[in-house]
Amino acid sequence: MSANTSSAGSPNDPASGNQHRSNEMPSLVTLFRERNFFPNVDDEAIGQLEAQMHARTYSDKAILCKEGDAADWTFVVMQGEVEVIKTAVNGTMIQVNVLKPGEWGGIMGLLGQGPRMARLLARGDVIILAIEHGRLVRLMDQVPGLSAGLLTCMGSRIRDDATHLLATLQYVRAIGLDDIAAHCSPHERLMLDTVRHRVAAAESLSEIMDFVFESIKQEGHCDRLTLVFLEDGGARLVSYWTRATYEPLILPADYQCDLVGSPLEKVLQRKGPTISHNLEEYARQHPDHWATRQKLREGLRTSIASPLVISGRSHSKRTIGFIIRSARKVGVYNAHEAMLHQAIADNIGPAVEKAYQIEQLTRANHDYSEVLGFISHELQSPIASIVTNDRLMLEGYLGELNEKQTDKLQRSVSKGEYLLGLIQDYLNLSQLENVSLKAQFSDDVQLGHEVIEPALELIETELEAKQMRVDWISSDKLLQVRCDPRLIKIALTNLLMDAIKYGKENGEIRIRTSEEEQQFHIAVWNEGPGFYPSQRTKLFKKFSRIDDPALKKEKGRKRDRHRAVHGMADYAIA
Repeated sequence: MSANTSSAGSPNDPASGNQHRSNEMPSLVTLFRERNFFPNVDDEAIGQLEAQMHARTYSDKAILCKEGDAADWTFVVMQGEVEVIKTAVNGTMIQVNVLKPGEWGGIMGLLGQGPRMARLLARGDVIILAIEHGRLVRLMDQVPGLSAGLLTCMGSRIRDDATHLLATLQYVRAIGLDDIAAHCSPHERLMLDTVRHRVAAAESLSEIMDFVFESIKQEGHCDRLTLVFLEDGGARLVSYWTRATYEPLILPADYQCDLVGSPLEKVLQRKGPTISHNLEEYARQHPDHWATRQKLREGLRTSIASPLVISGRSHSKRTIGFIIRSARKVGVYNAHEAMLHQAIADNIGPAVEKAYQIEQLTRANHDYSEVLGFISHELQSPIASIVTNDRLMLEGYLGELNEKQTDKLQRSVSKGEYLLGLIQDYLNLSQLENVSLKAQFSDDVQLGHEVIEPALELIETELEAKQMRVDWISSDKLLQVRCDPRLIKIALTNLLMDAIKYGKENGEIRIRTSEEEQQFHIAVWNEGPGFYPSQRTKLFKKFSRIDDPALKKEKGRKRDRHRAVHGMADYAIA
């Protein structure tokens, strides 16, 4: 499997592999000291050992040696990882350890003068330092403490192998794979184990599914693999990821349909894998199923579908979607293939769900920011035009104004300028959410003069429209605080607008300010319908609404804090 090395040659044989050693690779002394190996051997002695060793490189999945090969050389892992795979009595291959940089391998058979006790497989690109048996024996005679150090390494390896093997067996029992492991071939068991390791380390949903697709292709028939999620409360199927061995795909990769009436409805009811042995026959029996007809046009003739089941609290289980494997030949899938397919689904389920949720949140955030930016940008020009026209009228370009007209226009300009500033803040909202937008704090901000009074001016028209009155009570109306007055004014204006929107006509709005323990508080109260405490979790979610008929009459604002008190609505900034 590697172009750079043979399976089990001597490290001194040029044909054994590439002898190049990377200049960036750490020294043997550095690795041993990091792992506390050979603590009683000085650096010079370890340097002598390293001088007698030869670098060998292996590509991913290359075999360093096979179980039963002659154990005439040993090695230290310098870069990458090496899997230690043991064949059980029944032929099942079990991974008993993974050697990491600085760990010694191949010493069991070497010291016992027996054959290799396990197969060694490269995980990723691997570099080792190898030394043949005769040279190592001579060096052990020359370097005091080297023999004791090797025995210590061997003891450590025995403990590590036992611990790793126990963890593997516990995992198999924990997820109910005892029967599966007993019926799988060595290659299939190794594939399941490898999938488990790789999926846990994957960074994206595509990386997970690409690896699963390649693994399944090596072990059986798989011309197309599709990942489908349940959405809209489990009523709708959404195809999220697809790969195939052919082109073009006639059934779109982002295909959607209702669950009811689809073949996957049966899979969900059975809560286990289902084989469609003959898609042509299924299409004849279900002529209205469009997706099956498209699969037939792609040349597919049979498929297996397995549910992705996630275990929750109190041993509850829920299905989040399905993994569907299809082939172009009829009758290639059997009960064993279905069992193996379900085992893969069980292995990848939690990782798939986590990656899917992260990608959905990332996409939603991106879409939200784009829409917010578009709307804000579209509002900016007309509001700026209104402000300009108002200023022209104030300067007398359209004739003289009386005192009342001047006052109204000045208020209109003030509101327009506030809205323009607010639009810019919304344009920067994405910066606020990724914590790159910082508050601009000022000392000795007059809370009443710089925050509350300007906010009340902005809502004056709305107050008059609903004939509401404001009662502002403060322990100190000249209260000076440290804050960002611009951001606090935005928050307060939002609270006041909601207090008007959800308050009673001819009702009252109260503003209370106070200071204690180097904190200041602003509370806004109105005579509103209130809501149930159970609905508080919806308050800070984007685009969410409180499920109350009285509130639904008005458009909602998202980022307000509401609290129902005896049928009233109380809002607060702290």
